[in-house]
Amino acid sequence: MDFSNLDKLVPQLRREYRSGKLDEKDMAADPFAQFGQWFLETVKEGCDLPNGAFLATSGAGARPSGRVVLVKGFDKAGFVFFTDQRSLKGRDLTFNPKAALVFFWPKLDRQVIVRGAVKLLEEKKTKNYFAGRPREAQLAAAVSVQSSVVRGRKMIEDQYQKLVKKLAGKPVPKPAEWSGYKLAPQWVEFFQGRPNRLNDRLCYSRRRKGLWTLQRLAP
Repeated sequence: MDFSNLDKLVPQLRREYRSGKLDEKDMAADPFAQFGQWFLETVKEGCDLPNGAFLATSGAGARPSGRVVLVKGFDKAGFVFFTDQRSLKGRDLTFNPKAALVFFWPKLDRQVIVRGAVKLLEEKKTKNYFAGRPREAQLAAAVSVQSSVVRGRKMIEDQYQKLVKKLAGKPVPKPAEWSGYKLAPQWVEFFQGRPNRLNDRLCYSRRRKGLWTLQRLAP
């Protein structure tokens, strides 16, 4: 591949932010209420995958890694997602139970960056969520050791079909390693793109339980 054309193209990929503004007086008292308001607006505006978020973790040797996950719930205790504890992110979180989530909603020129500590969700809640998943997704979780090296796709598909036959007419048991996680925020930034890159960035930082400080950050 000739990368010279890409070197010319990429710097030209630019557009102005014109969707809105962010003012301290309009912000909610805590980041959870503010996030809920923004999230409903993303759904109303038809943003693609509004609950998709980039999850950043780090493991042994401060090695960073990242991937997009689907956030499956949030409340005043934090943001919930599910994964296999044997996956890279699962191993990272076992080693270092701190992470960041980044929601990116380009249609509204918005981002939300969340940083905090991560804990395993209660097993009962994880089982209840797993039981409500589509059967095909349950089977996929049961047959896959996430992030492990496999010989090829056919091997996974064959194992999947074997499990389909084995569990025909039976409930799919939740794999022991398939778990829920909750990220409890200590710091939440709301980013609103503005013209000329003079973006609005308002940040909530936790002082103590239930109390937050709101500050504006330079663009």
